[in-house]
Amino acid sequence: MRGLSTLIYKENIAWWRTKKWMVNSLVWSLLICGLMANLLFIPTIANMATETELVQAGGITAYVISIGLSALFEFGMAAIGIGVIILTSDSFVGEFESGICTWMLSKPVNRKSYVLSKLISNAMAIFILLIALPSTIAYLMLSYRMSEFFPLISFLKGIGIMSVHTLFYLTLTMVLSVFTKNRVLVLAVALASALGGSIVGSIIPQLLHVTPWMLPKLASVIVSGDVPAIGFGLGSLITSVIWSIVFIVASLWRFEKMDL
Repeated sequence: MRGLSTLIYKENIAWWRTKKWMVNSLVWSLLICGLMANLLFIPTIANMATETELVQAGGITAYVISIGLSALFEFGMAAIGIGVIILTSDSFVGEFESGICTWMLSKPVNRKSYVLSKLISNAMAIFILLIALPSTIAYLMLSYRMSEFFPLISFLKGIGIMSVHTLFYLTLTMVLSVFTKNRVLVLAVALASALGGSIVGSIIPQLLHVTPWMLPKLASVIVSGDVPAIGFGLGSLITSVIWSIVFIVASLWRFEKMDL
């Protein structure tokens, strides 16, 4: 782990001592929470609902809350996955191309430390700026709309699923970068999964159980208070964690073997 703390410090500078943290905190909060606010507080959405939908939901407020949760966990999770890919795709590839990676490794730095510093720093910044901050604002809006605190435990379960989904795309981007060193290929493969996964899953349903493509729906169902069918989304959640671990191990192994 030689050099790990120094490299984490260097990576954190890129996030927290530039305007990057401010831009991302504003962009993701406005994107996700702005959409939610539009659905929660503008009466047009409720007016568009049929009487049957309102009865099934348990009233106008319950219906609007369910729509807001879908925006947070289905749209928001997909958007964050795409954001993670774009934000981190250049983390390795850019330093390969510029020669910074080779220069850094000429110092007393362990290769594992180089990989782990990027994983740890990016994961912390992404969780704070893309997940924790927008989710906190979203929770407050939901509570205000209900005139009482939204059930915290179920909400945190949804955030946990969102975090697993985000970690999958962070580690997927990392392993693709290390193995290919090609920015276009990294973006193509990772974005194809994030954008087209649900379409592929509708054609080949078996893939939904071994990919993170079912996680947005699973989070939305759990946080809404509905009881998911036995086994619904469980395979997707477990395999997403396993894939993330595999991607981290594969990245460490490959980076040790690379000729830089």
